[in-house]
Amino acid sequence: MPSSEGFIQQADIQSSHLGNKGFRGAWVDEVNSQIHRLCRRGQLLPLIANCVTLPVMSRLIVTVCVISLFPLTVAAQVKVIVPQQNQKKYETIHASLENAGSKPVTFCIEVGQTSPRRSGEIEATPSPFWVQRNNNGKWCTLVIGPYVGSLKSPEVLDPGKTMKFPFRLGDSGQMRLRLNYWNGSLPSLDCHAPPNGARRVTSAVFTVE
Repeated sequence: MPSSEGFIQQADIQSSHLGNKGFRGAWVDEVNSQIHRLCRRGQLLPLIANCVTLPVMSRLIVTVCVISLFPLTVAAQVKVIVPQQNQKKYETIHASLENAGSKPVTFCIEVGQTSPRRSGEIEATPSPFWVQRNNNGKWCTLVIGPYVGSLKSPEVLDPGKTMKFPFRLGDSGQMRLRLNYWNGSLPSLDCHAPPNGARRVTSAVFTVE
């Protein structure tokens, strides 16, 4: 397990190579990489606990760095946005996907996803999200795509960009949207046999009445 001194030294070395151009974005990505690596190895909490053995100044630096990791991580995440928390059945829900990071991300769009109209007609509304409804405390995925087969296509979302995916629901209740994405530009990604390393993001809960 790396020591707290080693963590500080590594962060200092890496930050010295970032330069002024794009510093915030690069720093956010580096912090994300470090915290995910530590979490996967189970080393984050021991690193925090290790602070008590350091000199006062080093302990202060580690404390400030660890506290700053969490808001930076949140700020760098891909976001699923539903602008209104109260929706109506059969009315359009203007969901969007935002890349707030400094690097592109790749996700898969279900081309065969559909939305119902109040008249009973079904309209194709391609979307990268799957929709879940809260059934007595358990989140269950709604079947709003093709019953047989699936047609998925990869899509790359550049940093700072947003894509909109309007759709409608014929069900009511508490809902949320979820999505898997991969870091980097992967235009040839096989959505039917996706690689490991996917990350998952979830929208805020909204209500359909």
